[in-house]
Amino acid sequence: MSSFLAIGRPMIDYFIELKDNIFLHENNYEIGKVNYLKQKPEEILKMLKPYKPRKYYGGSEGNTASLMSILGANSQLVACVGTDENGKEYEEILKENGVECHFQHSHKCTPYIFNFKVKNDVTNVCNYGSSDDLVFDEDTKTLIEKCDIFNTSIYSFIGNSYENMLEIVDYASNFSIIALNLSGTKIMDNRLLEKVIRKANIIFSNESEAKKISGTENVDSATEYLNGFSDIVVVTLGKNGSVIKNKGKNIQIAPFETEQINHVGAGDSYIAGFLSAMLADKQIEERSKQIINGLKLKTVAEEHKTDIVSMYDFSFKQCSYNNTNFRIANLKEYDILLNLPVLKLHSHCFYTAANKNLYGLIYHFDKNNLHAEAEKNEFNFLEFIEHIPDFIAPKILTMLDASIIQDTQERVWGAQKTFNINRELICGSNTREIDNFIESELKQHNITKPYFFEHQKKSS
Repeated sequence: MSSFLAIGRPMIDYFIELKDNIFLHENNYEIGKVNYLKQKPEEILKMLKPYKPRKYYGGSEGNTASLMSILGANSQLVACVGTDENGKEYEEILKENGVECHFQHSHKCTPYIFNFKVKNDVTNVCNYGSSDDLVFDEDTKTLIEKCDIFNTSIYSFIGNSYENMLEIVDYASNFSIIALNLSGTKIMDNRLLEKVIRKANIIFSNESEAKKISGTENVDSATEYLNGFSDIVVVTLGKNGSVIKNKGKNIQIAPFETEQINHVGAGDSYIAGFLSAMLADKQIEERSKQIINGLKLKTVAEEHKTDIVSMYDFSFKQCSYNNTNFRIANLKEYDILLNLPVLKLHSHCFYTAANKNLYGLIYHFDKNNLHAEAEKNEFNFLEFIEHIPDFIAPKILTMLDASIIQDTQERVWGAQKTFNINRELICGSNTREIDNFIESELKQHNITKPYFFEHQKKSS
């Protein structure tokens, strides 16, 4: 089963709103900075009792692991907590959220951070305590070797943990997709940062973090800079949504508007949503292989001494259409491709027949990009579908089930409209000729493009 593993710094977050800086001055805290202390949190809490601090169990890795579990992933967390009450409660809460905890323990306190807010200024008071005692042992290596996505944040590298965490990420890069949250970037030297981000496959950052590490105030330039280190870069832009840069291609995502109750952990929620979708795709891949192995078709293939190959087992080759890059299954080892589509009506393609079925050969992540480019009118989607056979090496033999045409859009809207064209099977080696034949058949039933698009517009 696909799994998610986070390794990093557990954190108890305290939030305190003050009217002025008097308390901070009295305790010699540097205003607007991060103050590192050796005090236990109980000592500070005694002084803060009148201010009613709000307590949360957080840390980027813990938050993300919890949310991944809630979203249905097999989620695990490695961390070092104290033997104090905070450590015990932290572990209990993570387990309640369904996270499989692999916790080490230390005599030091469980890490904490007090966030003092005075108007728009924030002063931090923290102690990283037990997290600096995390040991990279054989049990941790075993967990890393079995996980599909490995997640950590820059916060976990700060201080005495740097070399240890760098070794852990370096090891994980041999086995997993490395997802790195740049949270903590503002308090780390850029030279140390660059060593870490070079290991990442996916970088998550907010706008200010991206600008800090890139040394520019332009979001596009900052995203471009980070994309030089990692294949995928995700930058959140607050009320302006987010931008994803995947190997030079930009995807702008509008925000989901809702009432804000509390912004704490919003970035971790975004990361969990993104990574859980990736992991779900991985689980679909595994499930498809299980289904293939359980089919009667597998027995028939074995009797005839041939193989069944899952789409996920193909290698993919790079292609380009109208300056849009995508990957498609590399079929150069095969002499012929047997194409078995079913005829359906479709809002974008008018109907799906011989060529549209071949769209399934495109690498799954690239399909979304192609749809997005078509929506932005970067290229004509219908023309692209017609050219798909040009990107496939073997000869294509198509056998089209065309006895009934199902209006797929009507199915979505709850109707059951079908068209019978009095054909059972249409065969041919030229997919374009088959598509042209089907179009003429549909016209005989007065099914035309203007009719269908007008019908769709009225229904939607």
